[in-house]
Amino acid sequence: MRKLLVYNNGGIIGAIAPTVGSSQYECGYILYRFNDLVHQDLALTYGQIFKTLKEEMSTNFSSMEFFNNGLTFFGDPSMTPSIYKHRSGTIASAKTWSGNFIIDNSLTIINARTLTLLPGTNVFLPGYTSITTNGTLNANGTTVNKITFNKSSAYDWGSLVFDGASSSGSVLNNGVVKNAANIQCLNNANISITNSRLDNCYQGIYIYNSAPQLITNEIIDTYGNGIYGEANGKSPLIKGNVIKKITRNLYNYQGIYLQNYTNPFITENDIQGFSSGIWYGGGGSGYFTDNYYITPGVNNRIANNLNGIVVAYGSYLMAGLEVGEPQIFSGHLNSIFGNSSNDAVAHNNGTIIARQNWWGTDGAQTYTTSGGYIDASSPLASDPWSDNPNRSISGSIVENPIEGDSTNLNDIRTGLSLEIDNRIQDAINHYKNMIRSLSHPKFALVRLVGIKNRHSISNIQNYLVNLIPGNAAFKPALLNLVAGIYLDAERFEEAMQLYDLIITGYPNSYDATNALFEKFFAALHHANDLTLASQLLSQLQALSLTNEDFLTRLEVAEFMLNTSSGGLFKGKTAESENTNTNLPKEYSLLGNYPNPFNPSTTISYTLPYQSSVELIIYDIMGAKVKSFSISSQSAGYQNILWDGKNENGNPVASGIYLYRINIKSLEDSETFVKTAKLLMLK
Repeated sequence: MRKLLVYNNGGIIGAIAPTVGSSQYECGYILYRFNDLVHQDLALTYGQIFKTLKEEMSTNFSSMEFFNNGLTFFGDPSMTPSIYKHRSGTIASAKTWSGNFIIDNSLTIINARTLTLLPGTNVFLPGYTSITTNGTLNANGTTVNKITFNKSSAYDWGSLVFDGASSSGSVLNNGVVKNAANIQCLNNANISITNSRLDNCYQGIYIYNSAPQLITNEIIDTYGNGIYGEANGKSPLIKGNVIKKITRNLYNYQGIYLQNYTNPFITENDIQGFSSGIWYGGGGSGYFTDNYYITPGVNNRIANNLNGIVVAYGSYLMAGLEVGEPQIFSGHLNSIFGNSSNDAVAHNNGTIIARQNWWGTDGAQTYTTSGGYIDASSPLASDPWSDNPNRSISGSIVENPIEGDSTNLNDIRTGLSLEIDNRIQDAINHYKNMIRSLSHPKFALVRLVGIKNRHSISNIQNYLVNLIPGNAAFKPALLNLVAGIYLDAERFEEAMQLYDLIITGYPNSYDATNALFEKFFAALHHANDLTLASQLLSQLQALSLTNEDFLTRLEVAEFMLNTSSGGLFKGKTAESENTNTNLPKEYSLLGNYPNPFNPSTTISYTLPYQSSVELIIYDIMGAKVKSFSISSQSAGYQNILWDGKNENGNPVASGIYLYRINIKSLEDSETFVKTAKLLMLK
């Protein structure tokens, strides 16, 4: 350590010695003070010791370069010793960083300013601290010298946030993001994230009303979803990514989860280890192609999840659709197999067109309900991802490849063919005819908004606004899509009014709940109004949701508001009233163990007061399976054992179940309601 202190250009002496007027006393002070700190508290890390030295030097020797430059050793102790430069506040002029940096407090790159990180740069952030880019972040590493973002304390850091169209020139290439909340792309932040690795983050990449290009990244062992998107009318490109759970929270959450009229291009991805490889809902139209409608010879692999693809609530997923003469296929040659529940699920008017795909040796395991439609015909005879060159089309593998009511898709095929041929005005006219004739009008509306955004055709907005006074069945979708257009135009209040029209005009409907979610996300991300967002979140929590789709979004909403507030919200504590320090301080649902389970699982929760408890277990469609009721239970850590049987005493089938706990304090009027998922796996 003594050598480290005096080594030229490598230690503290080299960092702080003034060029003029240096003294042995000042240099000796550091040596002696270092020894004092080591012997005073053996638990102090070297990083903490050097940080203390920095603070003392700023007080005792304020003229030294050490104080002026804010340099110290602090960060990842596994790295080669180097000078760590402290930064915080704003980047208000063009800057270039090289070396090792610690963000002491959150950092913001303001509009029209650029921060360039050179290859090999390492950035460390303490718990909950974030970097927000309203200007440009140019983080372009190399395969050898990557750019790393990691935590500098025991707590995970916050987010790498790209906010607004002004950040769209930002690039993260050959980067590593570890131990973070997520990467966020907000409000038309159409950035590029390529060749990068997200490791051990809570979420992977979070998209709100943006169309980023996410290409050849690795998103590994997120606690929650790999990619989450609410991108009204936008078309993010998700290409060539490896999205896998390996050890952390296996078979929970979604590899790719997209909602609220998102129109994604999803191609060449490898997704494994989730509850659903892809969950796609909320009325969008998605494609298993790139953004030029080109399909590779080897496309997506969605394997070893509970469910491969789930499409719901009026969404259309084109994972193999024949759309023209000569034949053009949108998204074939996918490998969708080995998913323990189903390879493809369509419910609540979800549509999956998935021709010419490999479904494994057992064929396509599909499930439809409530107007769902799946076409898994013309399956491949072998796996495109294997070394077997035989990819010939065979109709012999799947006995019943088409499920659901027969659906006339000719108008959809025609519209897509026109778009692929770049006959954009013809496509616009065709989609308007579809709306007039009520032939898949929601699909046509979504495609019109997608064309507006991709080709900057502004008069489409006027056409949509002129449709609002009518009372067609597609009006909730129309209002939602126009609200998204208003948000793009900074017309926040008008967008909120349209969401309110959906909520009041269509009460207790899917569209009304969806609009309330969109009000929350708009308040949080667009208006940055944490008070309003908190009020809207309370309204969502009060709905006692049981729909798995909404429960996923509710959990994400809670997490995003918590992290936007700089930490995790706490419920009511009993610190001033409950003097027994061995009792829990707040109500909580601790989860169930084991999960997955067979044949039984224990659901655990905490009670700070004597309370009544009701626990209800539902199947994935919201039907009650089993209920438990306890009129009075004492404060403490409590459990309920579920033996995997229904009310009639019969064992339940394998699959995902939801459980909701409803607790009411017997000492005051406080209530606690929470819903979570569990998995029976036989």
